[in-house]
Amino acid sequence: MTHEEKKLIGKMRSAGHSYVRIAQELDISINSVKSYCRRHGLGADRALLETQPLQAESSPPPQKATACEQCGSPVRQEAGRKYRRFCSDTCRQAWWTVHRGEMNRRAMHHFVCEYCGMQFSRYGVTDRRFCSKTCAAHARGQKEAHHDA
Repeated sequence: MTHEEKKLIGKMRSAGHSYVRIAQELDISINSVKSYCRRHGLGADRALLETQPLQAESSPPPQKATACEQCGSPVRQEAGRKYRRFCSDTCRQAWWTVHRGEMNRRAMHHFVCEYCGMQFSRYGVTDRRFCSKTCAAHARGQKEAHHDA
């Protein structure tokens, strides 16, 4: 999509044109028009757009800032994007490490160790044969192994 086409999409959308009409007039895929409009805050209802004055082409949609649930630093929320609870992956992982009980663990799988016969559960893993590295090593015939439980 060219820069000119992007400008035309903004103008046409601000004028209240539908995605279909824009796509047909510019000979562009309707999905390209939709995704461009959503990314640039132009995906609102046409009736709302018709009642509002034209926006400057270069002004981005307003963004709200919330606080990270782990460290409290600001987290920018972008319109049309998924709500973000954390400022980084590090904060997300640290928070879930402390709050393990709050996880919705629908993918918990239960197994029986092939070596010792003990029942054990693992989250997300579907192909475990042994409950620990020690049992796996003993099953292979190794005597020295470290237990990871």
